[in-house]
Amino acid sequence: MNLPTSNLVAEALGTLQLSTDSTFQVAFSGGMDSTVLLHAAVAVHGSDNCRAVHVDHSLHPDSAKWADRCRSIAGSWGVPIQVERVTVASGNTEHQARLARYDVFKTCLHTGDVMATAHHADDFVETLLWQLMTGRAPIGIPERRKLGAGSIVRPLLSLSRATLRQYVDQHDLQWIEDPSNQDVSNDRNWIRHQLLPELLSRFPDVRNHLAESMVPSLAEVEAGPLPLTSGSLDEQSVRAWLIACGENPPGTRIAEIIRQSTARIDSSPEVRVSSRASVRRYRDHLYVVRDSKPFEPIAVHPGATVELANGHLTWTQESRGWESSKPLHLTNRMHEEPSKLFIRSNKQTKSLTSLFQSKGIPPWLRDGWPLLMESDRIVCVPDVVIADDAGVTGQYSSVFVPIWNPTDN
Repeated sequence: MNLPTSNLVAEALGTLQLSTDSTFQVAFSGGMDSTVLLHAAVAVHGSDNCRAVHVDHSLHPDSAKWADRCRSIAGSWGVPIQVERVTVASGNTEHQARLARYDVFKTCLHTGDVMATAHHADDFVETLLWQLMTGRAPIGIPERRKLGAGSIVRPLLSLSRATLRQYVDQHDLQWIEDPSNQDVSNDRNWIRHQLLPELLSRFPDVRNHLAESMVPSLAEVEAGPLPLTSGSLDEQSVRAWLIACGENPPGTRIAEIIRQSTARIDSSPEVRVSSRASVRRYRDHLYVVRDSKPFEPIAVHPGATVELANGHLTWTQESRGWESSKPLHLTNRMHEEPSKLFIRSNKQTKSLTSLFQSKGIPPWLRDGWPLLMESDRIVCVPDVVIADDAGVTGQYSSVFVPIWNPTDN
């Protein structure tokens, strides 16, 4: 006997067990798929155990209205919602929007938390076709992968788009229709609206065959630097690591990463893996390095958080530091003359290069690392060193020391 659609969706969500202190977070765009996911999550886990996260990509004139609509829907179901507006970087819009969206998700996840997305069986097939046609590993969409302190989960992958449509009809749900979903200049939309219908007309079961196809089983690994302690890598381990980092390059790139991982210890191998990222080696680790530009110099007030192009500057209170009333000049190596790139510490004049090396800071982070200056001299390299005679101590109760938080690489 076939289960009613509501039961099928509820059964899919019921397989995800929540820990007692975690919430079921839903990536809620307001579209049909995520509306089904949030509605079913409330039915299965209860509104008190659910939370919606909406990312406004600012790509459509009505995006702010869509965000308001999502607030209204979540509120009507008693679900708290967090709305974050982001700026999508230039380049492949679809890819950059996804990266921006997942950066938000990462900040929402605490240890043990899950963020559920509404990817379904049709999405899996479309993604698999796209991967095959662009030379990437045909892995489809992983059911689960680590993200920050938690995980991304896709509980609806076994269900078709038609099943989700039946669900919204049964429950009379309303959703937002993004017109960009019809834009066939987007690769995945072209696959959905043009390629798949052609394939289905010739091979009626192709969707089922692809959905049931065997794809490599990849380990769930951390997205941080990949250690080279074993001295060797295989394609599966590198692929799993890159997927965790949000990258899925062609197999030739994987082979090149493995080849270059054994380069001389004093070399700096670099392999391009996407339009905005490379894999680089530093000492005994591999890193996925996102393209970024050093920030433009600005004046800053100690104690005030500063958002920059390649990270953000925060502050902590210490016994020696700077008063909030005294602005400092914030710059980086790209905007200063080489003769100024020294600092007096422990009664010795030291170059920034030697300080960065001693702290194990990778070369690609150094040019954009913030430098605090008074007049024409560097007085602080955040998280690295403070000049001997810089800042104030003693009688001042509120003095601040900077902490640098670079964009994840």
